[in-house]
Amino acid sequence: MVLARRPRGWGTLDNGTTREELEDGIENGLTFLSSRTHETNGIQQTHLGPSRMELNRPNSLPPERFSSLLALLHLEGSVSEETSFKWHTCVGPLPTPTHPTTNYFSTNASYKLPDDIDATSLMYLVNERHITQAHKNSLARVLLSNTTEDGILQTYVPPRGTHVSTDICVNAMCQTLLYKLELDKGSMPTEKDLLHHLSAKEYLKGSRYYPSPDTFLFYLSRAVAQSRRALLRFKPQLYSNIVSRLGSTRFPMDSAQRLLALHNVGELQAVRVRHLVAKEVQNLMKQQRDDGGWELDALFTTGKSPLIFLGSREMPTILAVAALQNLAATE
Repeated sequence: MVLARRPRGWGTLDNGTTREELEDGIENGLTFLSSRTHETNGIQQTHLGPSRMELNRPNSLPPERFSSLLALLHLEGSVSEETSFKWHTCVGPLPTPTHPTTNYFSTNASYKLPDDIDATSLMYLVNERHITQAHKNSLARVLLSNTTEDGILQTYVPPRGTHVSTDICVNAMCQTLLYKLELDKGSMPTEKDLLHHLSAKEYLKGSRYYPSPDTFLFYLSRAVAQSRRALLRFKPQLYSNIVSRLGSTRFPMDSAQRLLALHNVGELQAVRVRHLVAKEVQNLMKQQRDDGGWELDALFTTGKSPLIFLGSREMPTILAVAALQNLAATE
């Protein structure tokens, strides 16, 4: 489903971008994603490198489900049934209440990692309609017991071996699910920790597994969009921090995450940010390639020194298209 065309000049941003130009960018991005999905049967090719600017080495890791989960969360209603089916196939079925968690990889046959709470949270947010009370009970037991001594959620669930860590972006994603399922009263130490990182601006350093500060703002904004409690708890400081980040980097994926965060907190059309939003959109539009996609970028790192960055062209394209769709719908 592509937004209906309107005559050129119908609605413009402060930088002169017209609605038709937005819609062309959206349509071209969706075409790129559909084409890549059919070429690879839904599997995203991950590239590795020593930085976000140097992702030049295709890897032999198993297929990952995280990109397809993000695509389904933001774009499922905008693509063909065939493309959606391939994304769902790559993601796999919803976990059972007996084993309610899942993994970054869509298959773990050749590369062993414990299940993690951000992929798990995203899986349930995508499959919200299929969550049963048995799932909810099992998730409460597994997630809320998987904490540090201070009560902070841990990234990996048992059995996790030596993989013991916390991550503010991971926890912001998981907190979104807990708000959604009304289980957040059991994660108040994590909520307090997220507010501390926001208030003290510690998120500006990036996190263990997510190098961009804007990922923290984007993930936390999803929590605000899900829950009145999160809205009251986080929105004033979150909105202020998003505004302060607008235009701060030129990575398209950063611009997209900042625009998505503004949308999630209900301020995409605020007068005070309109000219800054226009510049972010201009940055996105300038960097869209002729095939409709955006350049390689890394959402993740391995979290261990020396850091290895993991990225693709699909991930920034998914987020960029989602951000432009929000804007086209409200212009």
